[in-house]
Amino acid sequence: MNKYTKWFRIALWLGVILDLLLALPGILFPNTMLRLLHLRPSTDIVWTATASILTVVLALMYTTANDPILHRRAAWNAVISRGLCATFFLLLWPGYYASFGLMDLFFFIVQGWSLRLTLQVYDRHTSSTP
Repeated sequence: MNKYTKWFRIALWLGVILDLLLALPGILFPNTMLRLLHLRPSTDIVWTATASILTVVLALMYTTANDPILHRRAAWNAVISRGLCATFFLLLWPGYYASFGLMDLFFFIVQGWSLRLTLQVYDRHTSSTP
């Protein structure tokens, strides 16, 4: 395992843990979680709780990318999902929950960078082996 794979895994699991820490309580206490994060409470807590459940589902799906060499598609899906979430919060709906968008942007950059380098090193190594 190269150092970029280690960085990818660290970023992947740190993101999963943060997602779960924010989303699991948000299923039962959506507005309480938003207030704790100094964010605008929701007028529709059912949709906020639903977003929390979907975040848990995404986090569980991210774990399939733990081996980015063996599961390239899952690894790229994890990176692309972070980019889509960042786009949603920062560009499509700016000013509402930007902290979620910034978190996803951070993981998009770190995971994308480390995954690209992981695969580049692996492909270079395997193509030079007879």
